[in-house]
Amino acid sequence: YSMDDFFARTLYAHQYKDMDNIKRMLRALVKELGELEFIDGEENRFWTTKIGQRVAELYLDPLSADALIKKLKRKNLQTTGVLFAITDTTEFRPFLSVSRKIEAEKWEELHANIDKLPLDSPDMVFSDGQILEKWQTTQFMESWISEMGEQELLEKFNIAPGVIRTKLLNADWLIYGMEELAPLVGAQLYTGMLAKMRKRLSAGIKEELILLCELQGIGRVRARRLYNVGIKNVSDVKATAVENLAKSIGVATAIRVKKQLGETPEKGAKKKIEAQLKEQKTLFD
Repeated sequence: YSMDDFFARTLYAHQYKDMDNIKRMLRALVKELGELEFIDGEENRFWTTKIGQRVAELYLDPLSADALIKKLKRKNLQTTGVLFAITDTTEFRPFLSVSRKIEAEKWEELHANIDKLPLDSPDMVFSDGQILEKWQTTQFMESWISEMGEQELLEKFNIAPGVIRTKLLNADWLIYGMEELAPLVGAQLYTGMLAKMRKRLSAGIKEELILLCELQGIGRVRARRLYNVGIKNVSDVKATAVENLAKSIGVATAIRVKKQLGETPEKGAKKKIEAQLKEQKTLFD
């Protein structure tokens, strides 16, 4: 079948009925995909390019994919820029709202950070009617990976836990898309940063906690407790006695972590450690 024959047999064509207009829309779409370099070929025969194939496999809106690719080709793309890049897509709507009472404050913040944002043009600040909402959404994600708690996020951004999870899932998908597209557009230098960004978004952590959060049972809170007492990586965890780990993350978790690292605590270790910690607490009290 030709493209026209294929679409003529669809339910949409049956309901829409105006096949001539459908053909015009299809040709406009093919032209646009060609301009984006997602397809190649001739008027009546075309095929996906390597990058177009990957965009389709990632289920990205072609326009969103093109926007992400343009941002990947920029120099000095940093954390704030990556978060704004994924926010500035169709897939990330709806954006977080900005109340009128904080609009002036948000405009000041936006202009103070304008150099960090991968804007297509400086005029975008004035031409994009949702620029403040995009900035607010970017700040929410930046606050999350700076280890802001869910209650504080609710108070600052008026975002409920369920919405937080939805936004983070979308963010993970889009950053994964950027990570996959980067080598195809000559932006391999960003793949490491994007991989770290996915881990930070998943756990809501600063970069320094990534290694600790690789351990099963260690999330943002326990990882921060360990880091604050000088246990900063897996090697430190291995070198720390289980009873000392237990002071920061609890006895059961400490034993489970040690088992992951190939250490088998002696029989009855849990009760023994609990007794030791109880005795120490009594002495301090």
